[in-house]
Amino acid sequence: MMHAIRMLPSAGEVAMLSSANNEISLRAAATNARNTQLTLQLEGLGARLAAAEQQIQDRETGLEAARAAMLEKDSGLRRLEAHVAALEQQLVIAGQAGKRQDSAMSDLQQQIQQRDQLVQDADRRIADKQRAYNLLHADFANQKAEAAEAVSTAAELEKLVATLQQQ
Repeated sequence: MMHAIRMLPSAGEVAMLSSANNEISLRAAATNARNTQLTLQLEGLGARLAAAEQQIQDRETGLEAARAAMLEKDSGLRRLEAHVAALEQQLVIAGQAGKRQDSAMSDLQQQIQQRDQLVQDADRRIADKQRAYNLLHADFANQKAEAAEAVSTAAELEKLVATLQQQ
């Protein structure tokens, strides 16, 4: 049987193996740190991706609502166009009626002018009568004042006569 002789490593080999082991341990620790950092970045990117997907879904929902609103507005615009067309037709009819009324209005304006002349004549006569009334009123007020003065004078004279008669 052969016995294998085992040889013990030398101090240099042990130091070299220890240094290699330390280097491998450091590289493993750096790799673990990098893996942890990449895992955190992936989780952050996953969260950002989920938020972006939610924004896309929200925007698609908003676009769907906007499409529905546009379809409703389009329908409303079509109804308004039909209503405008009907109003335009009514406007044409009203324009024709307006022309007929314009000729009737011309006749009425002539009648109004004739009546305005009558009113002006009546206003002039009323103004003349008002002036005459004002003159009569002023004359009446003057005569009333004179009468009041005459009554006052007569009363004084009666007092004087009464005084003289008593003496």
